[in-house]
Amino acid sequence: MPSSTANNRGWILPPNDIVVIDHQGDLILHVKYYQDISQRYRVSTSVLCSHSFYFSALLDSAKFSEGMVVESKLAELKKQYRDIGKIPAQELPVVTLSDVGVGPKTAVSSSEEAFRLCLGILHESPLLPTGNRARVRFIYALLAHYAEVYATTAIVAKHVESRWPDHLCKASDPLTVKSPEIKIRQELYMGLVLGFRKVTSVYSAVLVVLGSRRWAEGHDDHSTTDDSEYPWDYLLGGVEEELAYRRHCVLNTISSLQDYFLGLYNSREEQCKLRYDSSRACDYFQMGEMIRFFTRKGTLALLCTLSGSDGKSEAYRGSLVELLRALRDCPSYQIDKNHTHCGLRTRFIPRLNLIEPLKQVGLCLRCWKHERTNESWLEHPDTEKWCCGFHAVDQTKSQCGAIYSDHKAKLMYTASVRDWSGDRPT
Repeated sequence: MPSSTANNRGWILPPNDIVVIDHQGDLILHVKYYQDISQRYRVSTSVLCSHSFYFSALLDSAKFSEGMVVESKLAELKKQYRDIGKIPAQELPVVTLSDVGVGPKTAVSSSEEAFRLCLGILHESPLLPTGNRARVRFIYALLAHYAEVYATTAIVAKHVESRWPDHLCKASDPLTVKSPEIKIRQELYMGLVLGFRKVTSVYSAVLVVLGSRRWAEGHDDHSTTDDSEYPWDYLLGGVEEELAYRRHCVLNTISSLQDYFLGLYNSREEQCKLRYDSSRACDYFQMGEMIRFFTRKGTLALLCTLSGSDGKSEAYRGSLVELLRALRDCPSYQIDKNHTHCGLRTRFIPRLNLIEPLKQVGLCLRCWKHERTNESWLEHPDTEKWCCGFHAVDQTKSQCGAIYSDHKAKLMYTASVRDWSGDRPT
């Protein structure tokens, strides 16, 4: 197989070589990855049409001129040659595909390998990618892109499941994944495009939990940036905005819990229920310890507002798992031995436990496609008031078997008002 080479005109693929995907092929696909970079493939029209709605329509003589030209040319050739395999490639009809390349020109060899793999899968003669896991994952992510563009997702998904099942098997607990963002996005993109429900559920939750550099830099809209070269850099179909919003909702929920306790101890209502003479002093002590703890963990900032230059703080960029773990370290200090059960910890931790199970923040692929009203937090938030009842977030399984954000979780995270004053758990 010819590989990419470089000359003084840039990166090219050898223009005179025809890659034979099917020796009995009756069509030449002239694939222009970029304006000056192309490759030709010998393929079978019947195979393309049987597995791809795109090619089935393109090669239909009743719909497109390409189909009429191919049909006419093949009719002539069949009068000259009894065996299609004997027809010289130079005489076969040609169909051109333009702008097929993905990413920068310097990576055109990867696009070519993934597109050739896609053709090979359709013709049951795939040339599997080689190299380390990162490179193989990259080629498969590009393959998913071509499968979506040329409407061959069913057969490609079956191939990926059978040939490279590791990423499907290891997609288990989103709270334990600590992969680079590019890997998370590639896995999630494959899950979304190829219909891998478990992969979609897990890696969408991972992206929400770990966050994205794009969101931190304010690129949660589909703006053109230098790093948006691949389809997984910005997830279409509303997924990018949805996941960014889900993270925002979780952070808002955590913030509201912190604000609730700061408000309690800053109110006139006495929080120490022992009714000792030292109860008011106990409240002051706990208020001080609370402020000290939150500021030390970076979830609270004390700013002077006199100059009017306080500004708005940036959203938390780290892992939500690490944030919750840090908040669980809240102390149980008492002003003296008579106030054993006073303090933030005894009241804060049970409420924090309600936010702790983060698996439900991922997307249920089936629900996203067919029950968007129930699934989307961004498009259809629950604007009701949420009341703390200390019932664990229901991790009900959807019909597809993946844990998803049911109504109770969605209500807690998207509520316009949250009431954390529920009774302590039994």
